[in-house]
Amino acid sequence: MKGYPQIRMPASPFLRPYESTGWRTSRNAFTLIELLVVIAIIAILAAMLLPALSRAKANAKSLNCQSNLKQMALANFMYVNDNGNTIPYQTGNNLWMQCLSNYNATVSKARFCPVAPYSPATPQGSATTAWVWVDTPSDPITHIPLWAGSYTFNGWMYRGGFAGANRPSDTNAFLNEGDIWFPSLTPVFSDGYWLDVWPQESDPPARNLLAGGPVVAISVITIARHGDGPQPRFANWPPGAKLPAAINVAFCDDHVSLVPLEQLWTLYWHKNWDTPSPRPP
Repeated sequence: MKGYPQIRMPASPFLRPYESTGWRTSRNAFTLIELLVVIAIIAILAAMLLPALSRAKANAKSLNCQSNLKQMALANFMYVNDNGNTIPYQTGNNLWMQCLSNYNATVSKARFCPVAPYSPATPQGSATTAWVWVDTPSDPITHIPLWAGSYTFNGWMYRGGFAGANRPSDTNAFLNEGDIWFPSLTPVFSDGYWLDVWPQESDPPARNLLAGGPVVAISVITIARHGDGPQPRFANWPPGAKLPAAINVAFCDDHVSLVPLEQLWTLYWHKNWDTPSPRPP
């Protein structure tokens, strides 16, 4: 009060220096150690979550791929059922895709796997890119070739007439629906880097599981597209080693399954298929 001297209390030995002098500071800021600990925890959580997110993304793409193959298998089933025989083998630009697209327009919309989209740089295709048929016209809007895709047709499903210099005899062809004895184990479409394939029991797998192997043989479809997914180490796979990854396969009974590459030889690719044991190295 006015007229009375102010009395300053002595500093208490129990107070901190900044409390005894009458000024205050904030304790809200992080120290460097605390910040580093938080960053380390976030890094550990990210390392744990990223593989799970990556697997979820890959599974979503695989399911989308299966949906595409389902539509293609359904179109083929309807064609065979209505015509009483399988798709004819045609040369030039009259591919199986054109035949089924004319019969069912959904085939044209379902021809690309999400893992293997169209790329003008790789016309033959691979585990991660679609194939493109030679001299095919392009869509005027998208500029994507009309006869291009990520899926392979089982050549033994053609109605014969395909024997040639680089194709086997059509003795084992499925000429009509009655020749398909095991529809749930007989592939009609699958992931692949070329438009069709004629697997045989003695065919070895591709050594390069990203680019595939020679056209016609089963190596066209031994590509690491799903499952473990495309990885750089799959480009040079040792002979005899167990195959990694998988492809999606559409069967004659209209179901689609993810099939490990190692099990491709257990399916009935042609009419007289004799399951080999062991798998060719």
